[in-house]
Amino acid sequence: MNMANMMCDDYTMTGSRESATANESSELNPTDVMNLEATTATLSSDIHIQCELLCFVQRKCCILAFDDIVNLCTSFYSLKEIEKARNLLSEYVIDRRLTKRTGSDREKARRSMNDIVKTCLDPLTQLPQFYAIDISRLPPVGVDHVDISAVLQEVSLLRQEVRVISELRAELEELKAFRQNLCMIPHATTAGPILRDDFPSLAASSMDMLPRNADSGTNIPSVAGSASGNANTQSTSFASLARELNRTGVTERAVRRPPSKSVVGSSTTNNHVKSVQTVRTVDVFVSRLEPLTTRAELVDCVNTAKGDLGVLDINCTKLRSKYEHLYSSFHVAVTVSSVHFKSAIDLFSSAEVWPTGVFVKRYFKPRHGTNEGSS
Repeated sequence: MNMANMMCDDYTMTGSRESATANESSELNPTDVMNLEATTATLSSDIHIQCELLCFVQRKCCILAFDDIVNLCTSFYSLKEIEKARNLLSEYVIDRRLTKRTGSDREKARRSMNDIVKTCLDPLTQLPQFYAIDISRLPPVGVDHVDISAVLQEVSLLRQEVRVISELRAELEELKAFRQNLCMIPHATTAGPILRDDFPSLAASSMDMLPRNADSGTNIPSVAGSASGNANTQSTSFASLARELNRTGVTERAVRRPPSKSVVGSSTTNNHVKSVQTVRTVDVFVSRLEPLTTRAELVDCVNTAKGDLGVLDINCTKLRSKYEHLYSSFHVAVTVSSVHFKSAIDLFSSAEVWPTGVFVKRYFKPRHGTNEGSS
């Protein structure tokens, strides 16, 4: 009986303590709640977690633009790294849900990065401090943001350019030395003036090497030998040398005169004589006509199109069309004077003189056979 009373007393005291604790927690004022949140935020900021992607986003989200950091991370990190960072970040974000995105790999990576950057930019969200161990997994940014990796890369490029400039400078010095050596060579060989006596005359035996004339059997004197004799005797002239060459069988090459240019008269006032009239034919291919179009109708159309042009004859020949029930085609041969041939070609090749929708072009007769038929 005593034991039962003691157990009841303990249960009563325990219930009293629990109710007292519940009353105390319910009676916390707003200041205590704020202190409790600050303590929780301090505890979360004291946590350090390794993640290169989140470390980069957490440090650069306040420096780079939102779109720039999203494009940079999606092009540098793989989809697997982005999903790993999203799952790691969702463990420390309680009031927001980072859902797993769907779609293509590019769309999932971009949408997941948008969620990560928005979470890091949220001032009400307390995140742990992320750090990086592998520096190579931090994407380099421009020098404008004073990123040390970009600065090191620029220094490395400058060193390479300096090495190239040093090599070019060494090659330039070698070229200067080579040029000075070349300039010294003429001074060593031309110390005195060049005299004619420095060059010996041609040997007399060299005359045996000259070609002989088939008729006279004499040697043809060379210009060099004559020039040497001229230097010694000052008596042989160029005229005598030419006569000697002509006597020994060397003939002068005839000068070809350019052919005279032919002209065709075009005067309209001088009518004392008349030229023979020559004619030319302008062949025209006319198509896309009505299937029942006749030769006489096409002749009337050409007479209307010629205007003031002098036409001597018009011959229209119907051609075999591929679809004769749909359209008809003709070969039109217009005979004009040779003087008006170019004007006739320009006139009948113009679209203004033919009816609307008619297809016209120059006609060239086939080499083998013919596709012409009588109308």
